[in-house]
Amino acid sequence: DLSDIKELVLSFFMDGKNRRIVCDFPGVRPGAGISRRTELEGGLVKVVRTGFHGGDAPKMRVVFELHPESMYELQHIPAKNSGRHVLIINKVE
Repeated sequence: DLSDIKELVLSFFMDGKNRRIVCDFPGVRPGAGISRRTELEGGLVKVVRTGFHGGDAPKMRVVFELHPESMYELQHIPAKNSGRHVLIINKVE
């Protein structure tokens, strides 16, 4: 449940052969049973990784690794009062 999150920080990185979307959730820790790495087949996302970054500003980070040979558009839709965030990833032709 992400209903207490005040903000979602999104960054879209395109650094050569590594294309990824990084989502940081301030003040959130991954729950028990959350996989640290999940490989996907057949879509735009190859791998989803999760982790916790402590320190002065603790946060949970979710990284979506994309196929490097394509270009992408990203749309972020925060659903108010539901604790859900929707990411729409489209391949640019």
